[in-house]
Amino acid sequence: MNQDDLLVVIEKIYEAATDTSRWPVVLQIIADAFGAEDASLSAVSPVAVPWLVAPRTDPSFLQSYGQHYHPLNLFWDRMTRVPVGTAVTDRMVLRQETLRASQFYNEWSRPQNYLSVMGATLLVEDQWRFDPARMGSGRSR
Repeated sequence: MNQDDLLVVIEKIYEAATDTSRWPVVLQIIADAFGAEDASLSAVSPVAVPWLVAPRTDPSFLQSYGQHYHPLNLFWDRMTRVPVGTAVTDRMVLRQETLRASQFYNEWSRPQNYLSVMGATLLVEDQWRFDPARMGSGRSR
């Protein structure tokens, strides 16, 4: 991504911060910039997912994530141990063998071709984490 494209993305992020209806478009732009299948933004706690935007993810999978799979997400669990503002990939926080053997990976991620993930926590407040992430296929787009 060149500097001009980066500045456009930053501008779009600021616009979405003041108008949450803009997040789906911004997340698609971010996903495309990284060559990812999708990008997401969420507010999550250890037991709840009250807000999750992932515009290219099947809505039924988003619903199942909030209802069942969030506590099983090993990447999210490891992210809770990473300092705020630190971007990491799944391979930086857990062994691939562990991830690939997990129920979350096999039942939720793999069926959508989300074979890798990168994320960071932007803010932690009263056990709530605000996390952007991008999900990739493990292949170039």
